[in-house]
Amino acid sequence: MNGIVVKVNRETDAFAEIRQEWHDLFAASGVAPFLSWEWLRAWFESFGEGKRPHLVTAYRGDRLIGILPMFSEEKRRFGMRIRRLGLVGEGVGGADYLGLIARAEDTSEVLASIFAHLSSDEGSDAMRFEYVGADSALAAGLRRPDSIADMGFSRVRETVSATCPQIDLAAGWDAVLQQSKRASNFKRRLKQIEKLAGYEFRSVTDPVETSEAFERFLSLHERRWAASGGSELSGHPRLIEFQRRLVPQLAAAGLIRFDELWFEETCRGSIYGLEHDGKFYYYNAGYDLDSANLSVGLVLLGLSIRAATQRGITLYDFLRGDEAYKSDWANRRAELVDVSLHRNARLALADEGIGRAISAAKTFSAGLLPSQTVDMLKTWRRNYQLSGR
Repeated sequence: MNGIVVKVNRETDAFAEIRQEWHDLFAASGVAPFLSWEWLRAWFESFGEGKRPHLVTAYRGDRLIGILPMFSEEKRRFGMRIRRLGLVGEGVGGADYLGLIARAEDTSEVLASIFAHLSSDEGSDAMRFEYVGADSALAAGLRRPDSIADMGFSRVRETVSATCPQIDLAAGWDAVLQQSKRASNFKRRLKQIEKLAGYEFRSVTDPVETSEAFERFLSLHERRWAASGGSELSGHPRLIEFQRRLVPQLAAAGLIRFDELWFEETCRGSIYGLEHDGKFYYYNAGYDLDSANLSVGLVLLGLSIRAATQRGITLYDFLRGDEAYKSDWANRRAELVDVSLHRNARLALADEGIGRAISAAKTFSAGLLPSQTVDMLKTWRRNYQLSGR
């Protein structure tokens, strides 16, 4: 009735077939960079073994107006075969705000059409939507009992998977600094570092320079996490390979930015960020451990926030993780949710058993176990996900 036709592309080259259309829709949609063609194509090339593209697209005439980037896979759980649909970008890689790509004015109709299509597809036993914005149209649609029933699912579970501290920059740098719990320390440490030889704050966005900037970031980042078995970005060779494939593509698309702090002819700190539609996403960072007594991390973060306000960025998003160094600057928060749908209770129990155990262990360990043990559990969880089981 609304003139929208939904199609599913399951071909190996599904991403390539709609590359330009995807670029055009992404540019107009205002969604996070994790839903860019560059990010999701690189993710699928790096972590898509055992998975098949399941790109759900919505067209009005010959115009692409919506994409729900999914994949299909089969798993064996307790002797049962489970056919599952998931969001491209889930699990490893650190992507937040996954979900639907559509212009704001088309979102409601696109979702209704996609849900109607999924209701006619009985080839899956389960669907999982990870790291979806809690206030997104997709999450709201999945909460509606009629949507779930229409799609043929009887079991649904929603959990809050992460909190994302954010800074609303509308009031400008002075106001942001004044409300920060780190204001005095930032100003004092900045004065110290400004006196050092070769002090410079740099931002790297040029595609010619970003690969070298990434290697500087990676060196600092890996050293910081070496004793903990690596981070969720660098703790496994496949993760680093993914990043080295991804960074040049993000740079070519104008989506990546490295904010760096230099003095004494050396890069002492680096923030790896993504930027799109007036928003900056703090993806990760690395700092020189030998300069820790100068609070390099604090100074670089403050300079990065100040630079964002100066170039007209409206939101500085720290992404998942409510660590103190983020909370001390944040003036608002967003939640991410995971939503699981199953056709019956038996399949739900089999499919989610391991996932719930991992989540429970993570929650328990974060509150009660020593930090070294927590890091070991996180490393095990990451390696388990990368094993493809």
